[in-house]
Amino acid sequence: MENGVSHEEANYLKGEFLIKESKERYKNQLGKKLGNPDELRTKEDEYANLENQFIKSKSLISSIESRKKELKYLEKKLEEQKYETRSSTANLRRQMNDLKKDINSLWKQLIKTMKIDNKFEEVKVNEDDQQKERSHLQDCLEKLHEDKENLCNKLEIFNNQLTDKEDYINKLQQQTQKNIEELKRQLDEETRKYENSQEKLAILDNQLKVKDDLIQQSEQHIDELKRQLKEINALYPQIETKEIELRNTINTISIKSELGKKGKRLLDNLLEEQIKIVLTNDNFSSEKLEKVKLKLSEEEELTNEEIQNILNKQTEVTWLKLKLKSLQD
Repeated sequence: MENGVSHEEANYLKGEFLIKESKERYKNQLGKKLGNPDELRTKEDEYANLENQFIKSKSLISSIESRKKELKYLEKKLEEQKYETRSSTANLRRQMNDLKKDINSLWKQLIKTMKIDNKFEEVKVNEDDQQKERSHLQDCLEKLHEDKENLCNKLEIFNNQLTDKEDYINKLQQQTQKNIEELKRQLDEETRKYENSQEKLAILDNQLKVKDDLIQQSEQHIDELKRQLKEINALYPQIETKEIELRNTINTISIKSELGKKGKRLLDNLLEEQIKIVLTNDNFSSEKLEKVKLKLSEEEELTNEEIQNILNKQTEVTWLKLKLKSLQD
């Protein structure tokens, strides 16, 4: 009896182990297939069928436990009556054998339904996991909804800030455009003034260049005038000296030859004709000069040397005066 019960209890414990192992395996399989709605509905149908089998298994286990209690009671009673007659314990032994048969039969039925119970437990466990997953997903969904509202609020704030910044940027751009236009106007005005000043500066440069040329010409003219003045200043003493020499020569010859009015008039004519010849190179004057020379030689008895000396002196004076006149002009 003890060996039979121990074997059945071992099978029961083995069944419990198989239930746990099947739960884990079925849980993994169901977790992989959880996303398929058709398979999920199939599992729900299986769950309903397994639930009935599970109830039946629970009933079998309850019957086995009841039979075991009765068997223990009969074993105890048999122990109390073991010294009585064999016929008095036969009934107890028969009842005990019947209970053992019932227990063995119930254990066999329980073992047959063990796998079904395992599946039921697996479905139930996975249903709990699904419920937890749904709860977790619901929490995530609520969190996402809350985050969405927060993001929408932040987005609205950012949009308002962006609108304000765009308005500020537009105003800044308008002000910048006005400043650019004003600066451009000022630049155009300053450019126009600069161009005008450059034109005036060019005119002034030309005027200055003209003035510089005039100054240079004036300086050259002044230098030339200084040179001429120097020559003029040098000519005056020369002319005066030559005139004195001419007068002294004429006086000496007049005194020596005792020239009268006629002779002096001839000398004056001689000097005039010589001046004309020097100034104009006139042939007619040359002829008249020869006639005057002839009269002075024949009538006044002047030598040709004396007459030529007077003519040379007069020529020198005339050339000096002519040079002085050219410098003065």
